Amino acid sequence: MTAHTGAPGSRWRARAAPVLFPLLAFFAASLLLQVAAHAYMAELEGADEPAHFITSLLIRDYLAHGLPAPPLAFAENYYVHYPKVALPIWPPVFHTLAGMWMLVFPASIGSVRLLVALVTAVAALLFSTGGAAIKACGGVAIVQDPAT
Repeated sequence: MTAHTGAPGSRWRARAAPVLFPLLAFFAASLLLQVAAHAYMAELEGADEPAHFITSLLIRDYLAHGLPAPPLAFAENYYVHYPKVALPIWPPVFHTLAGMWMLVFPASIGSVRLLVALVTAVAALLFSTGGAAIKACGGVAIVQDPAT
């Protein structure tokens, strides 16, 4: 067994660099595309964007209030106040992720758009560097979405 003679963090940096630099590049590209499309100045459009955002807020509020009621009762009450909830229509993976994101970061459209840029960067990294198993997992996520 050979002794490691480099600086304490050099081994970690050597392993992280091949992943971190492409991830940052993909994230920057995603952000640039969003800015070029004026995404951070636009309102939510169509039927789907507001529904995704409100459904994510529902999950965020449910978690932030400490699971105050059975999930269905909470969702029904939320729907009375915010009728754009679309929980039974879409798979809840994105909504759950966005809801948890908004527990840590602001509960705003811009914040969720940053999350979308990050998810896009991670997906691009996985598909560009991952093996067949990672690509198969991505395929399962795509198949889960009935809109595809």
